[in-house]
Amino acid sequence: MSGMKNWYCNRGIIILFNDNKTNKYLCPPSYFGDRCQWQNQRISLTLQLVHRIETYTIAIFQIIIMLIDEQRQITSYHEQITYVPKRDCGTKYNIYLLYPNQPKNSFINYSIHIDIFDKISLKYLASWYLPIPFQFLPVNRIATQIFIQNEARISKLCPLYCGKHGHCVEYINRKFLYFCQCDEGYSGSQCNIKHNCSCSSDSYCLTSSICVCPMNKFGSKCYLKSSICQTSNNPCQNNGLCIPVDDRMSLNKSTCLCTENFYETRFFITHSFHVLFIELTNRTYYLGVLREKFIESEHIQTGILSNYQCLSINELMNNTFLNYPFVHHAKYYPYLCQQQKQLKCFYDNRYMCICDVNRFSNCFTFNHTLSYDCQGENICENGGLCFQHNIKCPILSICACPECYYGTKCQFSTRGFVLSLGYILGYHIKPNVLFYRQPFFSQLILSQTAVLTNRTFLTLNCILLDMILKVLVASNDGFYGCVALERVFTVINGIKFNQVKTKQIAKWIILCVFLLTIITHIHDPIHRQLINDSDGDEQRLWCLVRYSSSINISNIFVTFFRFLISFSINLISTIILIISIARSRSKVRSKIPFKKHLQQQLYQHKHHLFAPCAII
Repeated sequence: MSGMKNWYCNRGIIILFNDNKTNKYLCPPSYFGDRCQWQNQRISLTLQLVHRIETYTIAIFQIIIMLIDEQRQITSYHEQITYVPKRDCGTKYNIYLLYPNQPKNSFINYSIHIDIFDKISLKYLASWYLPIPFQFLPVNRIATQIFIQNEARISKLCPLYCGKHGHCVEYINRKFLYFCQCDEGYSGSQCNIKHNCSCSSDSYCLTSSICVCPMNKFGSKCYLKSSICQTSNNPCQNNGLCIPVDDRMSLNKSTCLCTENFYETRFFITHSFHVLFIELTNRTYYLGVLREKFIESEHIQTGILSNYQCLSINELMNNTFLNYPFVHHAKYYPYLCQQQKQLKCFYDNRYMCICDVNRFSNCFTFNHTLSYDCQGENICENGGLCFQHNIKCPILSICACPECYYGTKCQFSTRGFVLSLGYILGYHIKPNVLFYRQPFFSQLILSQTAVLTNRTFLTLNCILLDMILKVLVASNDGFYGCVALERVFTVINGIKFNQVKTKQIAKWIILCVFLLTIITHIHDPIHRQLINDSDGDEQRLWCLVRYSSSINISNIFVTFFRFLISFSINLISTIILIISIARSRSKVRSKIPFKKHLQQQLYQHKHHLFAPCAII
């Protein structure tokens, strides 16, 4: 009888009430009717989300999937998904979106609109558009993969008017297709309809019927609190972030997202393995772990040991053996293990071989031609190798940079780059430390702690500040040489020295020195640029300059020439000054030998000699 009732309910659930005399039926999303006998007209959406990052960050997203009509009116039926990339990577979500009327109004065309929010900050990030290809079908099946980006695509050339309460946004997956993203409390194609929000105060009111809940709340209006992640019940240790599992059934399930320091200290492998190899970026191999018998729940700690390096047969065999056909020289592989007792492993173009405890060689095919380009999605620049933490479901990729390159994408180089003194000091300024605990470099503190965020001001600061400092320092060397020359002329001319004429000449010399110095540094601001450093979570801003090889040579020549001229003028002027004063003193005091006068003047003016020598 029970089976007959279930069949009669057509996959629904029978509810008995009024003393079990009356039957009611709860229908699944696919059916409707008093006995669930009618099939719903709907969209069956299979969705997979992909989020790939370059540095380890804690990411949680709220996905809102809506069915909209031609006027961009949102139907009453929508779905929300809390997506945690570290936990849900590879998950396929099966979603039903029901049409607002049954049967469906055949004169209205519908589409799917997907919004994504940062679950932690409730910040809007981006949107996707999915067309429904065959509108006449009662059931449409759509399967798609969405790549999550961290920033909205705000178009500056948007053709839509969005009023005062919205801004024009371009769909991530459709170029030149736009819509108006409305502020909280507003809706409509031009964000001109004000609606009342009944969501909780700490949630985001997307529409009058859709609330985006914060981390610790749930429910249609975000008024229900999750108790599993409260301070007293928090199961996560070491400052891990607790996320309630949104399965709509259990209130005591959660997921912990660990901080970076704890994320990278351990690797947990759920399937059995016997051999672990470590490959370095220079294509050298090491035997990390060898277990001839699998031990369940074993804690393994290993490292790179020099005597565990896997050698190439080119290092182990002479040319006579290597010139044999492959089948012939492979017969000698057991001999290599028996002859060299310390040998752990070796390899050729086809195989990797391990010397076991009985000194036999166990060989297996080994791919030596991996490209390390993250399966064709290499984010690394300048020849960097791209590695993924998981080939099947990668959400994190890192770059191994070649020599003299660094950065999360190997985008920075120490070749040809010059880092200004101000930004070297700026590295000691921490973005998340209080102002009174910072070193006192006021402008650098304001820029590195993101108080100064005006891009134009920071760009001008980058272009002009270092150049001004260089011009002032270089001009100072020139002025110092001019002062040395003036001292010589003063001594030589004596009472005939014309101060008025000297002042006039000095003004022209000052102007000429400034202009000449500026001309020799005019190339510097052209090659300067602001660069966002995405390493880690500090999000620093650096001012870097990169010169070509020809400009580098020119810089070296100008710097050396300026130094040589300044050094020569100071040194020669000081020597002439000492000799001239010694001669004039010997004429007045002829009883004292000239050599004695020279020694006295040398002692008196020795600091003028030390200054140019100290510059070297």
